[in-house]
Amino acid sequence: MTPETEDAFAAIRAVHGTDAITRVERKPESGGGGPRHALQKGAKWILPGLSATPWHDPCAHPELLPVVEAPESAHPAVREELNTARSARREAFSGYEHHLTRQEN
Repeated sequence: MTPETEDAFAAIRAVHGTDAITRVERKPESGGGGPRHALQKGAKWILPGLSATPWHDPCAHPELLPVVEAPESAHPAVREELNTARSARREAFSGYEHHLTRQEN
């Protein structure tokens, strides 16, 4: 680590505690700080300790529910607005047609 990096890490530790950047500090270790999931083997930059789960269920995090529920509840209105705009200006959506039509099941 460079002196500048060490100073930056020290400043973060002073404000947020010694555990705040443990994963970041483990990154330069040989092997990136531990074993990797099979999907991460070829990746150059892996931050140790992150889950290998490709996506997470936002409903498992109560603090995210308002952020998730707002657009979900607005889906019918957004879809209607999209369909109206698409009907009026089909050519403007031509580049997105395959995304829009494959979900119309």
